[in-house]
Amino acid sequence: MTETLIDALTAWWGPGLGPDGISAISKAPPEHWLAFAEHLESQHHLGSSRPVNLQAYCATNSRPDELYSPDLLPLAGARVRALALLVGEVAVLDPLHPLLMSIRASQADSWTEPPSSSELASVLGTIVELAPLERLGAVRYFRPPSSADFAEHTVSAWQAMNEIAEDQLDWRWMTDPKGVRGDASKTLAAMEVVHSIAIARQVAPNGAIHIGTPLERSVIERLVETQGTGGENRRAMRDFSVLPIPVLIPDSSTVAVARQSDAYVGFRQELTRAMQIVHAIPNSDESWLATAREVMSDELESASRVLSKQVNKAGFLSTIRRAGRTFGFAGLGAAGGQLMGGNLVAASASAAISGVAAALTEYLLMRPSSISQRAVLETYSMFGPARD
Repeated sequence: MTETLIDALTAWWGPGLGPDGISAISKAPPEHWLAFAEHLESQHHLGSSRPVNLQAYCATNSRPDELYSPDLLPLAGARVRALALLVGEVAVLDPLHPLLMSIRASQADSWTEPPSSSELASVLGTIVELAPLERLGAVRYFRPPSSADFAEHTVSAWQAMNEIAEDQLDWRWMTDPKGVRGDASKTLAAMEVVHSIAIARQVAPNGAIHIGTPLERSVIERLVETQGTGGENRRAMRDFSVLPIPVLIPDSSTVAVARQSDAYVGFRQELTRAMQIVHAIPNSDESWLATAREVMSDELESASRVLSKQVNKAGFLSTIRRAGRTFGFAGLGAAGGQLMGGNLVAASASAAISGVAAALTEYLLMRPSSISQRAVLETYSMFGPARD
């Protein structure tokens, strides 16, 4: 039998998952949590993929989040809710899994600290809040891959961050930029972003990876920089669409209702079609960026205009809190002979590329082989104003 994460919680702990129930459950003895962990593993309910119109990977939390204004960007769980209106499925890393692993480890040795009751309560609260979307199939939880190859590639990308200077990262839009600056914070933020990308490639290989903040985007951009002729830096990530639509961040129950409206259904269908065309651009097309921009404009100009109009007309939607008014896409391109294009294996053996580029090339080999035949190796979605 397969069940959702929220249904597994309810079946095991009972239906009382309100604030008082969550508080009580979070204080349950470790052996109760370990028994629940075994129950979850027996269900195999996490990580299964299914055909969807357009899938996006999204982290529910990111350490720089608290330094941004929620009026600029939807943060933490609000990211998931905002994305769930615009894509077929949001893939979310199971937030309970690492806590259950910590409980198990703490029982095996005295050096590991189990998660606090407040940590457990916070995660349970997130799962309960997103329950309407999980039951609707708009949110799917998964567990990270655990293979040795995955760990090796992730470590390679983390090591590459040592070559990136702090002033190369994007600290704009923060309410307190100094609060996250410094080598330790830079490295920690970068490691989280890199790890998220690695997971996304495994879980949503044909979807889009959501970037939550400008800092996260700049980490990816620095990782994909390569040295061109004459020492000129080339950036492989390029914006190909910024859609002028309201970015709503309502509660999950409202999202579950709104995403089934004609406006959102129609927009998701048009966006899916446009992204399928973009992903089909062959790597022989050196003008992929212009092609992608033209496709997104032709396919989505009308749909985004209709969506904005209907959202503003609908009484219950027009009053919902929103963060910004744009939803954009960038592509990681494969331009002739550069690191991101053609034969990735050959590129990794080239002495002309930097240590960062070599590490990323190795990292990209995790992708399915068919990806290397595409001009757009990977797409990223993001909220917020267009890039300068």
